[in-house]
Amino acid sequence: MKVAYRVGQADFEAFLRHYYDSSKRSNRFYRLVWWWVLALLVAYSGLQVAASRGAVAVGIWVLLTIAWVVSGQRILDALVGWFLRGSLRGADLSSHLGEQSLSVEPEGLRYSTEVGGGIMNWPAIRRMESTPTHTFIYVSDTSAFIIPHASLLPRNPDELVAAIRARIPAA
Repeated sequence: MKVAYRVGQADFEAFLRHYYDSSKRSNRFYRLVWWWVLALLVAYSGLQVAASRGAVAVGIWVLLTIAWVVSGQRILDALVGWFLRGSLRGADLSSHLGEQSLSVEPEGLRYSTEVGGGIMNWPAIRRMESTPTHTFIYVSDTSAFIIPHASLLPRNPDELVAAIRARIPAA
């Protein structure tokens, strides 16, 4: 089975967002503990400073701490999104973007891009994750083939996913 597709900058950003969200899910407990410890430290230090300044300062500090705990993850997500878009601006992504193709073969996944190609043996593929708009075939912890479903030809991502899943043990 062979498929062709086009990877654009928005697809690359979708991969980075997916990678960030995946790592966030896998570390959820530790992030939650860290977030609450940080909030308690902020609250404690604020109360220490505010105690000498009166009840109004204590109230303001408590409200700021509550706002931090409630909206902190959204603020962090927004900052990460801003950073991802900013880090891609001006970056040379020519080897990652453009027309690409994948072919499922007995020895591995044959790929070609506008700058080269090769074969990725099945044991080298770590995992595969799908979203409603993309499929990501990870070849390392931080690198993956990005397959946008919208530009996939032929337009059947389920068939491609099933063919690959049947060959990689980690899937």
